[in-house]
Amino acid sequence: STLDIGVVVKELKRFLGMRVNNVYDIDNKTYLIRLQRPDEKAVLLLESGIRLHSTGFDWPKNPAPSSFSMKMRKHLKGRRFEKVDQLGVDRIVDLQFGSGEAA
Repeated sequence: STLDIGVVVKELKRFLGMRVNNVYDIDNKTYLIRLQRPDEKAVLLLESGIRLHSTGFDWPKNPAPSSFSMKMRKHLKGRRFEKVDQLGVDRIVDLQFGSGEAA
């Protein structure tokens, strides 16, 4: 629901400023985004259209990353997690990662 999304967005804001360490795919709709800062690590689980949350579970990863996963790695690896917002009252979450040299 919209309220659930709002709570998840608030939870994810504590990871702002962390850098993307890597991106893994579990299946064709589920991805793990590993974040880290010098003293802390986190993993975001993103399942398209279903769920988004942090996780401590060690998910099994595909032995060979998909082309989409490789594309995400290319564009996100090393970027800073800068912003997470819910768009209006919709169940849409906007994740923004850094750009430029200071990202």
